[in-house]
Amino acid sequence: MDENLGLVLVFGIIAVSVCSFLSVAAWSNARARERDAFYRNDAIKKLTETQGSVPEPVLQILRQALEPKPEPVQWPPQEVQKERERFYWNEAMKRIAEGGPGAATELELLRQREARTEFHRQQGLRMGGWIFLAVGGCLTFFLREMVPHRPAYFFGSIPLLMGVILLVYGYGKRDEGRESA
Repeated sequence: MDENLGLVLVFGIIAVSVCSFLSVAAWSNARARERDAFYRNDAIKKLTETQGSVPEPVLQILRQALEPKPEPVQWPPQEVQKERERFYWNEAMKRIAEGGPGAATELELLRQREARTEFHRQQGLRMGGWIFLAVGGCLTFFLREMVPHRPAYFFGSIPLLMGVILLVYGYGKRDEGRESA
């Protein structure tokens, strides 16, 4: 009876964890979509308020922005995000290729968004490098103390070296980007 109780508790904890994760993921996705719609509508509102007579190409872009977007498939999330980014990138490129009064501004916004995405990727690499470095250092120290007469502490060098590689790559890419800018 005790074995069954333990098994039931383990599966219960797993079920609660999975359901909690899915609910938080759905909530954050809904908040992101809501925030995106708010910013888009705010930008459209500011654009229409700043100009006296709005040219027809700008009105056409505004109409396209106000059209409801079809909901993409929600699984797997990484593919959905990549597909969404490709779609919006292609739409922006079409508007830039058509020319018009806002093409230069939109091109600059795309460049800023790409630079911000690259910055966040580099920050993620650096953070991962620091985490691996800390885990490797602690693992090396604890294995050396736990098994003093055997070289088990070398297993700590694996995450330690991975952290060093991520840090070098993350900080090296930043310097490379500054030279080209």
